Amino acid sequence: MKNKKNALIDLALLFYMRNNTNKKNLIELADHLTGEIITDFKISDNEFLRVVKNLNQFIESFDNE
Repeated sequence: MKNKKNALIDLALLFYMRNNTNKKNLIELADHLTGEIITDFKISDNEFLRVVKNLNQFIESFDNE
């Protein structure tokens, strides 16, 4: 069973996938799944933005090595 924490992790991964592909079908899939997760778990804009910010910080941490 999924909880909100797992849903937020899934959102971060979908956001990363969507923004790092040029394949239309993957972008559409990510958009669809993102919408479902946000609706199912009642994720607020602030929660989503915090996830994106944390994902960006995580990715950037590898650039500094």
